[in-house]
Amino acid sequence: MNTTSVTLSVDLTTEDKIAMGEELVRLDGENIELRAKKKSAMDHYQSLIDYNEELQKLRAAEWRSGKKDVRVECTIEMDYPAGVVNYRHPENGEIVKSRPMEEHERQDALPIDGGTPAAPGVEASA
Repeated sequence: MNTTSVTLSVDLTTEDKIAMGEELVRLDGENIELRAKKKSAMDHYQSLIDYNEELQKLRAAEWRSGKKDVRVECTIEMDYPAGVVNYRHPENGEIVKSRPMEEHERQDALPIDGGTPAAPGVEASA
């Protein structure tokens, strides 16, 4: 004699309905957690993509110009007569940047130069 399995539709008992309701709640909670993990992973990978795209733009611009920006520890020199601050490259000695002195960097006139030193809190007259 041969046998086979057949799917039949049966009525749910009260216990079956309670168990299925609990499973539905559990599955819903798992889906909420999975969606949060998915969003976190997508946000992480999007930030990596954004970083790479910015770096790609920078490298492309450097490649087109044939130059790139590098940070160099320079010597700061105050040129009081000219009223400028110079930044000198440590290896080749060239002035790589200059800017006007700010007010607090300027030197007051000295009495030996024929000037009159200013009192504290008062600007010196040149």
